[in-house]
Amino acid sequence: MGVRTIVATLLAGLIMLISPISSFDLQDGYVDQHKDVPEFIVKSIPDDAVLVSQDLAVTKDGSLKSVSNGHSVTDKQLIGTSAKPADPLAKTYGRSFIPVKVGDARRQESSLGEGSLEKPGRTTRHIEEKGKSVKSAALRPSAQAGSVISSSLAGNSYGAYWGAYSGSPAFFEADGSLFAQKAKGVIDVSQWQGTINWDQVRHSGVEGAIIRIGWGWGNGFDGKALRNIVECKRLGIPFGIYLYSYAYDGGTGRAEGNSIVDLLRRAGISPNDLTYPIYYDLEQWVWKDHVPPSSPSTYKDIVNAWFTCLQNAGFQNLSVYSYVSYLNSALNSPDILSKTSWVASYGRRPGFNFYTNYRCWQYADDGRISGIGVNTDLSACGVKDSDSGVDGPNQLEALTDMVEGDYYIESSLGDKYLDISGGTQAEAFPVQVWAPTDGANQLFHIKPEGSGTYSIVTKHSGKALDVRYGSTQNGNEIIQYTQNGGANQRWRFYRAPDGFVYITSALNGGKSAALDIPGGNTSSGTQLEIWQFNGGMNQSFRLLQASEAFQGTNSITNRFANGNSFDVEGASQASDAHLQTWTPNGGDNQKFILVYKGNGQFALQAAHSGLYLDIQYGYQGDEGNVVQFPSTGRSNQLWYLQHYSGGYSIRSVLNNKAIDICGANVNPGARLISYTFHRQANQLWDIRQ
Repeated sequence: MGVRTIVATLLAGLIMLISPISSFDLQDGYVDQHKDVPEFIVKSIPDDAVLVSQDLAVTKDGSLKSVSNGHSVTDKQLIGTSAKPADPLAKTYGRSFIPVKVGDARRQESSLGEGSLEKPGRTTRHIEEKGKSVKSAALRPSAQAGSVISSSLAGNSYGAYWGAYSGSPAFFEADGSLFAQKAKGVIDVSQWQGTINWDQVRHSGVEGAIIRIGWGWGNGFDGKALRNIVECKRLGIPFGIYLYSYAYDGGTGRAEGNSIVDLLRRAGISPNDLTYPIYYDLEQWVWKDHVPPSSPSTYKDIVNAWFTCLQNAGFQNLSVYSYVSYLNSALNSPDILSKTSWVASYGRRPGFNFYTNYRCWQYADDGRISGIGVNTDLSACGVKDSDSGVDGPNQLEALTDMVEGDYYIESSLGDKYLDISGGTQAEAFPVQVWAPTDGANQLFHIKPEGSGTYSIVTKHSGKALDVRYGSTQNGNEIIQYTQNGGANQRWRFYRAPDGFVYITSALNGGKSAALDIPGGNTSSGTQLEIWQFNGGMNQSFRLLQASEAFQGTNSITNRFANGNSFDVEGASQASDAHLQTWTPNGGDNQKFILVYKGNGQFALQAAHSGLYLDIQYGYQGDEGNVVQFPSTGRSNQLWYLQHYSGGYSIRSVLNNKAIDICGANVNPGARLISYTFHRQANQLWDIRQ
């Protein structure tokens, strides 16, 4: 391991320790979600094992161990058989439990033992297990809430609470920050809740239920699923469905998709029956002779396979459910995170930055609801922005000065591009997303057409991107069609806060109909559609200019900074030497070779050293150092261009941030950094051969 790798690893570890969404953060209370960690864990259980209940931990090889003595657990009611997994809730007798690393649990116990923080639940846990104690949080006012309302569902014992916001029910984090407005109190249920009296539940004020339909594939229904579904339909209780996953690759994800489609049909559920989504429950599982996935790329294959099966069966309202530490590790892919709208976190706040406007927070596992004789999970489901989907883009900056040119259009979800399959010339052929090919069928000519609108024309066929029949109804196709100058062939671009762009149709004033990847499914061949603007990542893209003219050696200067040039400090040959601005002098340390990598992406090579421009350590935030480093082929060494009237922005493929003169310093010697793109003069560059 090189020094750079060691430093990066240490930094990553430090960030995980100090991050406000780390799994062990006593100051911020996020660790409160692990209130049920055992008070003793035998030393033979390694720190990298994961607690999956108060008494059990799973090791990296998939073995289940007792935390009290370290012995392997062989009970098939808990680990299943090689051929069939167990009911996942059997490990906790039906109670939800958010898994936590053993090492984090030990640090929590050690710190709490020293008296640094009173441990929530310490004195009540033995009572709770007997079902005699119910936690609730007192409602309290918030400056944001304006008023406090009663709710049939309590808050949680860490201070998250129900209130009102802009005249509608809302749920708040413990510090008064709004989690969601227009919020509904929702429960989730399985056979472990027993035979539920749904009439009483309905009159208790519960506003929705997420029903477990089963787990894995080929295991049939949850023991109470059919009854729960029938009762919710009978009483008009809005409901959704969830399936617990035991998938370990794309093939088993597909098997789970086919299995739940079969269960839905047998249960008589159509898409119109569902108010809430069908959730794919992704957690670290335990199954005899099987090892759960740990790679985001593997989980991406699983999720996309599952989504595709359900979408092909007509179910479009799909989402992912999980817990924060898993979302930050095994599920840490933009493609998965953007599909995640329901998160479990039993603390002061959810600890997850939702990609979607609609979101659900499972904030407690100890609710008591009339008609249900045992503890029940409680969730708050609503929207962060009540105006999203109505006039949302108009709250964002419109791009009105993009220079005419050829662009690749990439989804912000990952390495997939708008594509006309096979380069066909066919009229009304649907626009799809596809893996990069660098082909003309993935290249589009964008031209200003006045009044802030643009045409988008395919290079290979000369046909325009077109909203079929001019209809902005949700789900309508996006096609290529002979240019006619109609509003259904005109588009507007709005800059998202993260520097990506939303592309909306000029129809109806361009207010609400956005280019959309259905369900965030980036499988090659997925057809684009028009959909009400919602601000999701499945509606955001980046435009990568095909600037082949700059291939070769170039100088890169900034008009704002008096024409100062990109410069490798001191003409250093060393790895990690910083980039700065400097008075142009014609030196090779001020010359850079744009090495084309396909689909509008470049590497920038310093002519004097042969090293490549690099965001140091792959830093994702603002003010990352721009340095030179040997080629790695990673995204922190890949860049793309966008042309504006004031020059080119040079953007990172890693995080979409722009190369920026730190502090807008016009003097020589100013450091170059990566920073969120705001189209500022210190972020626009002249590139000349």
